[in-house]
Amino acid sequence: MESKQAVYRSANDVTLLHDEGVLNADPVLPEWNVNLTALFAKLDESAPRGF
Repeated sequence: MESKQAVYRSANDVTLLHDEGVLNADPVLPEWNVNLTALFAKLDESAPRGF
C-alpha cells in the first residue's frame, strides 16, 4: 500500500499532509523519533530556488 506525504514547515512547526488529511505537530514533542535538524537540512537542499 503506497502512501504519499508532503512536509511543510515554519520556524516553529511541521505540517504533514498525507492521504488521510492534515496533521500539525510541534517538533519538540518527545514522541517524535525524527531527527528534525537532518530533515530540515534535506528539505532545504531540495527546495526550489527562491525559497
